[in-house]
Amino acid sequence: MVYVKSFNTGDKYIDANVASWLNSLPQPFEVDVRYALGSTVMVIARGSSGEFVAGPAGPQGVVGPQGVAGVVGPQGVVGPQGVVGPQGIVGSVGPVGPVGPVGIAGPQGPGFPQVFAEKLLPQSVVSSIVLVNDTDLFFAVGVGQKWSFEFYLVFEAGTTGDIKFSVTGPAGAVGVWSIHPQQVAGGGFDQSNIFPLGGSDLMAGAGVGVKNAALIRGYLINGGVPGLARLQWAQNTSNATPSIIHPMSLVIASRVN
Repeated sequence: MVYVKSFNTGDKYIDANVASWLNSLPQPFEVDVRYALGSTVMVIARGSSGEFVAGPAGPQGVVGPQGVAGVVGPQGVVGPQGVVGPQGIVGSVGPVGPVGPVGIAGPQGPGFPQVFAEKLLPQSVVSSIVLVNDTDLFFAVGVGQKWSFEFYLVFEAGTTGDIKFSVTGPAGAVGVWSIHPQQVAGGGFDQSNIFPLGGSDLMAGAGVGVKNAALIRGYLINGGVPGLARLQWAQNTSNATPSIIHPMSLVIASRVN
């Protein structure tokens, strides 16, 4: 005969209860099995007859509390990179931004020089047809240089002596010039005649105290000798009434190479 009984492990008198149960069994017997199952202890006793009959199953104990969480395991290796996805559509063009401020102007290039000279005091010629250098109206010319020039002249001359002009340059220089307007015999005006460097042409005087104007324009090409290009002038007919170049006369010359 086999005897089976379950006991609650939470019972503080479990040992006494087990002993009491065993004493209540028919003699003789042996405790064949004693094992714990959850919160229950199963006790199996076998009688002398040797039969083995399973007793009824004891009640299932309550579920124990959940254990503490285990430590987080190490992070796995990074997986392979996926394939590149298709390119998205092109977005619309944004609006045009505002115009930036104007930058600072750069330095002026070298260019070609221009010279200017003016007459500050009157200069006179009396009773002479010999051309003289004007004391103010001239400019320097270098080797191989080319210049255009313009003399604006405020003059006064008697009706007999009149006034004549010339333009000269350095030795070896060539050039042409003309007076505008060009006066002809009888007091009229005609197209401008062209004169070489060193040539001369006249303008009629209108009498004492009467000022007239003449404009001389020309072009000069210098050779291998530097020097001055200048205005020369004198009376066309020697006379005691002075021929005069007045202030406000000037020369403007521009180098073109």
